[in-house]
Amino acid sequence: MLRERNLQNIIRSFPNLIDARLKWMRRGRLGETNVCLDETNLKGWGGKIDLAFVTEDTVYLVEVKLDVVDEGTFIQFARYEAALRDAYPSHEIRGFLVGTRCPNRKTLEKKLGGSARIILFGQDIPAPNAIMRCKNCQAGVDCHGKSCPICGKTLQ
Repeated sequence: MLRERNLQNIIRSFPNLIDARLKWMRRGRLGETNVCLDETNLKGWGGKIDLAFVTEDTVYLVEVKLDVVDEGTFIQFARYEAALRDAYPSHEIRGFLVGTRCPNRKTLEKKLGGSARIILFGQDIPAPNAIMRCKNCQAGVDCHGKSCPICGKTLQ
């Protein structure tokens, strides 16, 4: 049975699926850079983020839903984004709402106003059972593809 944590683990293992510039990062703590924040509690903000990949200048905030990305996902994302702005005041925040369905995608994207992207498994990125590791660059790729979109090498 597929669980939300499974989807988080896929993105954690293959962050290139949400942004081609990202590579696997070690787990870290809030305030550190060049780390992945995984199920990190945001004290004082009432919750914990699913994932955030923190580089020297950007925080890639990822909110994962097993099923539907909806208005509640957006509200949750906005709260976490504010917390990360406090923790990383000089960083750009890029958001990703990841799930398997989004019935009101156009409406929600309009509401997001560019503050985050909606990414759906099986539509924008490969379905969980169709992801494999590129033997050359270790990126997550669609097993049905002919070549890796990251390194360009032929997939076998």
